[in-house]
Amino acid sequence: MAGTLTGIEIGVQRVVNGLVSLELDERVAAFDAAVDALNGQIQRWSEYGARLRAGDVVPGSDGRTRSDINIEVVFDPSRHARLPISDDEIVDRALAIQALADRKVTLLTYDTGQATRARSAGLQVVKLRKPIGEPRRIRP
Repeated sequence: MAGTLTGIEIGVQRVVNGLVSLELDERVAAFDAAVDALNGQIQRWSEYGARLRAGDVVPGSDGRTRSDINIEVVFDPSRHARLPISDDEIVDRALAIQALADRKVTLLTYDTGQATRARSAGLQVVKLRKPIGEPRRIRP
């Protein structure tokens, strides 16, 4: 008869079902771990980072000066290929950070061409005109 299993086939089917179930459980656990890692990254970007004194004066987008900024090192994804024009690469990375941070990123630059590229890409830009001073030493 078609559709019925013999005793041996039932045993094999149980083993296969057990292996499939085990594989699915492992994949669900890996997926849950990935979701937890992503939520942790989102939470980190949603909070204020560690505040570091970067220099005496840092102009803000409103033209006023600020003495502290948030700094966080973020590495490029694996297999990231740099763009041939360094200004384009910097603007591209700033846009990638903006997407991760889920808030506006302001690019500080002395370079007029880079400022123009960043503005045309939709970034906030502060075009610096004079040196911001010697950076202060950061105490561990």
